[in-house]
Amino acid sequence: MGECSVSETPSLLPHALSGSPQNKTLNLFQDAFLTDLRVSHLVQLMGYHPEYLEVFLRAHHLLMHGDGPLAFNVRVYIAILVSVPVPILQLLPIWPIIA
Repeated sequence: MGECSVSETPSLLPHALSGSPQNKTLNLFQDAFLTDLRVSHLVQLMGYHPEYLEVFLRAHHLLMHGDGPLAFNVRVYIAILVSVPVPILQLLPIWPIIA
């Protein structure tokens, strides 16, 4: 395998990529990965609508990582409590860990 130079690696800055929808989606996926260390299925699905995904990721980041009096684990706990009325199967395996 050849070496990868700095000029060949993609920039992670939002304004560095052109305005095409594919590049915008790729940039949003990179931002989501850098924030959460993964790209969730929800984010991948919302990648079909990059304008909405951008707003969603900004709101999610402000709610979960923004300045505020609550610690991150308390914010996650509140998010799980709020989601209880909604039947989300992905959250069910988490309950024995929290309870």
